[in-house]
Amino acid sequence: VIESLPDGPVMVEDRKIAWPAQLALGEGGLGNAPEYIRKIMGESMEALIHHFKLVTEGFKVPAGEVYVPLESPRGELGYHIVSTGGTKPWRVHGRDPSFVNLRLDRGRDRLGGKHRSRDGRGRSVTDIQGRWMDTPLMGKAHDHADAPPLSERFHAEARKLIARYPEGQSRSALLPMLYLAQAEQGYVSPTAMREIGDLLGLTRAQVGAVATFYTMFKRDPQGKWLISVCTHPSCALAGGQQLKERLEQELGISCGETADDVSLEEVECLCACDGAPVFSVNHENYERMSVDDAVGLVSRLRAGEQPPPGARGEVPHEFGRVNHRLSGVEAPR
Repeated sequence: VIESLPDGPVMVEDRKIAWPAQLALGEGGLGNAPEYIRKIMGESMEALIHHFKLVTEGFKVPAGEVYVPLESPRGELGYHIVSTGGTKPWRVHGRDPSFVNLRLDRGRDRLGGKHRSRDGRGRSVTDIQGRWMDTPLMGKAHDHADAPPLSERFHAEARKLIARYPEGQSRSALLPMLYLAQAEQGYVSPTAMREIGDLLGLTRAQVGAVATFYTMFKRDPQGKWLISVCTHPSCALAGGQQLKERLEQELGISCGETADDVSLEEVECLCACDGAPVFSVNHENYERMSVDDAVGLVSRLRAGEQPPPGARGEVPHEFGRVNHRLSGVEAPR
């Protein structure tokens, strides 16, 4: 491929920004070794001049704008940069991965509505404050009524979690507190994100960026029992897709919905490929079960009975109890 390129510079066309100007591989090894750089700069006045010009004046970026996106599991991490031709960007805007999962609230636009820069796809760049919205990536709407404020017990346990971290590092308690909120409300509600943000000194957008990135935090209320069916290749080849469809038929719902205190979801992998097909109940795996056995287990849950032990011998606890344990607040410290 390199040989097929036309003659001429490949990486840098302007020699003024190639520092040092004549930097090349030397006898002592790589050309960027400190000793070699000192040698070049000691012998090349041109390199020394260019170096100090770059340090004192900076790069002059051509006028224009660019938007560079990077996909993430639940959204898009991107940077929108606008240049007026000077040495500093006129505007830099970073988009959190959950940006496309939030409806924009124009009333809280940091620019006050006077000017709204556009990103590379023609969308308004505004402050990320608002309620959930649909996108093609995220599926159905989440228009259920918001949950009530978190209890005093939550706040007392949250303070215990925060106290475990050094002063100024309270935001490290975000994941445990999301589990704690989910234990109480059955999902991570907008109310919970707002209260957690207030406790940690974070914006709701910052909390939402984390809460929507990790799939273990739910955006809809869950039942006492969350059944996760793996349809990744190993499980799909062993009948995982048929298992999912049969459970949907048995419960009368689709994945992502709840009936009779049983929630159903489709997941990518449950990390037990040797036991395919695999499904879990509140994070406890059940392996190599037939479709009929799985339906029988679900029938027991719907009847209010306790599930049998999972593949590792543990009996699943209810959804709230599991999340309370995952928050780490029960661990002795």
